[in-house]
Formats: sequence, C-alpha cells, structure tokens
Amino acid sequence: MLQCKGIDRKQLPLEKMKAQYQELLSKKKGLSSQHRSCQSEIKELEKIKENMEQYLGRSSIESEHSAEKQCVIFEKGSDSVVVLLL
Repeated sequence: MLQCKGIDRKQLPLEKMKAQYQELLSKKKGLSSQHRSCQSEIKELEKIKENMEQYLGRSSIESEHSAEKQCVIFEKGSDSVVVLLL
C-alpha cells in the first residue's frame, strides 16, 4: 500500500514512530485512569447530592432545573475541564 503512494518503507523513521506511539499509549493509560477516578468521584458526589436533596426535602427534578441554570465551567490547563454546579 505504501509503495502505491510512492513511499519507501526503508526511509520511514520507524524508531521515532514507535517512540511516539509508546508516548501516546502512556498518555492514554494515564488519562484513562484519570477518567475512571473522575467518574468514581462524580458517582460519589451524585450520591451525596441525592442524600442532601432528600434531607432538605427537594425532588431531584426540581434540583436539576436549578442546576442547569447555575452551571459554571472552568478550564484547568489544556488537558482538563472542571464543571462546578452552584
């Protein structure tokens, strides 16, 4: 396939490409781990929110409407975004 495009396999920087692939794979693993921990934290916070709503006597539909109006998004660096519900 590469020969059809006029690319010579012998001139490809395979070692450089392998190193880039390993670097990207490492980043992916780190971000996947971070994503799982964030999902876990979200579940925990949703449970706390439900408990507080139950304690305060609010319905979840009522709180969802108020949360939609009070959503604030902060960017932290170039890799992550933090969403804060007020």
